Amino acid sequence: MRKIFVSLMLSVICFSFLSADEIGLINDGMILLNQKKFLESIQVLEKARDINPSDPYVYYYLGEANYAIGKKKEAIDNYQKAIAIDSNNPDFYYSIAIVYESQGNYQEAINSLNKVIEITYSSSVGKSAQKLKESILAQQESREMLQRWARMTEEEIRRQQEQQRTERTMDSRDAFSSELTGVSRERIDMREKRDAIGQIIRRIQFGTETNRQQSSALLPLYEQAELLTVLGDMIDIASNEKDLQIRKNVILALGRTETSESIITAIKIIQDDKETYDIKNTVLDSIAKNRSEEIKGVLRDALTNLLKGREERKVEARSKISKLNEDINALQTKRTELYREERGEQGYGSRGGAFSAQERERMEAEAQRVEESRRQKTEELMKVNDQLISLQEEKSKYERLLMSKEERERSMGASARQGMPPYAQEQGRPPFAQGQSIPPAAQRPDMQHASSYGMDGMPVGYMSRYEGSNEEKSENTFALKLISTLGSMRDKQSLPLIATAWNEYGVESEKTLYSLTLARLGDFKDIQTLLNRLWQNYQQPVQKEEIELRVGIIEVLGEYLAQKPDPKLQGLLEFMSEEGEFPEIRKAAANALSSFTRTLSR
Repeated sequence: MRKIFVSLMLSVICFSFLSADEIGLINDGMILLNQKKFLESIQVLEKARDINPSDPYVYYYLGEANYAIGKKKEAIDNYQKAIAIDSNNPDFYYSIAIVYESQGNYQEAINSLNKVIEITYSSSVGKSAQKLKESILAQQESREMLQRWARMTEEEIRRQQEQQRTERTMDSRDAFSSELTGVSRERIDMREKRDAIGQIIRRIQFGTETNRQQSSALLPLYEQAELLTVLGDMIDIASNEKDLQIRKNVILALGRTETSESIITAIKIIQDDKETYDIKNTVLDSIAKNRSEEIKGVLRDALTNLLKGREERKVEARSKISKLNEDINALQTKRTELYREERGEQGYGSRGGAFSAQERERMEAEAQRVEESRRQKTEELMKVNDQLISLQEEKSKYERLLMSKEERERSMGASARQGMPPYAQEQGRPPFAQGQSIPPAAQRPDMQHASSYGMDGMPVGYMSRYEGSNEEKSENTFALKLISTLGSMRDKQSLPLIATAWNEYGVESEKTLYSLTLARLGDFKDIQTLLNRLWQNYQQPVQKEEIELRVGIIEVLGEYLAQKPDPKLQGLLEFMSEEGEFPEIRKAAANALSSFTRTLSR
């Protein structure tokens, strides 16, 4: 009988048993990560690595710990080693994508996120990867769109200048035309502009996506009289538009009308519990110059409700964190055990030679059993990962909520000492170390001017300084904008409420704004902080909002001087009125001195 030589890919059961020491060290390292003892965690995990350098999870957790202390290069190196050992683990790719994103290396981030989506599209981490990828792409598109809008605005300015030059050369003919028709030049201009803004509204209502967004960006540039002609259309768009950026632009334009209808629309948005804080922040920008008692009352109520809701969530958080810690630790231990078992059953070898039919049948049956067992453990491992992600996100949310103002400041200070920007952008990433929130990531291009200030004196982009979800950041932004807006409205009735809100939402980076708010309400205890800001050099390029902030400081210095005359402070204002670096500064100082002089003469 002819011998048959068969070469088959068969499963060889080759369990790579991990020592009890290594398992214990990995668990200890994870616990230290949970406790934010990052350096100690690294020391313990390095010992586990020395025992078994082929365990990918050791490198994964080393990557998480290094990222937590700002060592991004070391984090990437460890994540890459984990991937080299296990190229099918989506957590590894997701974590390295976050680091790439924080460095501004968006293409590498997208490549890593694509691997996550390829491996596990329908799981929690897969959905998070898809969401983060869309966010990165949207931000790239937004930056490109802003550049297009800037070019378009410049072209519009040039066109208007050219039109003005043409009109000046045609004055005599226009005068003659007016005499014949009895129509004034002003009415002709008004009619032409009304038609132009009507066209802008039609583009917003019926144009393509890009055309609608570009047109909405132009709308706030129109004069109040022009905007009044399309008031009803703007209210409809502000109330019902689905595109976030279009809606924001229209809300800003609507605020410039300063009509009762626009105020009613703004109040409805602020009082709507289902409305996002992002939109409410835009509404605050749009009504910053309004001083009506009705608006003040609405804003006080909004700040009161924020604090009330936050306290209710704190009560819930305290009762849940302990149980969440127990569940997370149990799942972490289970995941380590499952991974060890799954690795032990994935060894495949190639053996050649002649086998009897009985031997082949027995080996094939064993291979099928091992493969089925491995498949089941892989599925269970993925489920455990999803459960961990969900629990960790919930725990991180509660921990952020319970942090005091001092703890937030210490956290931000520690980040800064490690050379990391003082704010976080988590964008849906599963918490690091399978149990903690992610350390502060690098500054994003869309937040490059976080040191400049917005329409009401609040810094542009400062929501990004706070850890947490986008909605949590927007809540912080909304609270601080409410504080600043009530201050700019000189609502002294809100002073105790503002102090409470600052203790809950305030951070050291916004101290100047808080000091200005207090001074506007008659509390000058932080006057030195305001003086220090005036003595600081202007950052280049100088932002218009920074000038407006200093103008506000000069105004309250004049009020302080009226209460407590001080020759040195008076000399400072006199100097700034003569040699201030900008016309606005010189004018504000002159006005403050004039007000002080009138007070003395009474």
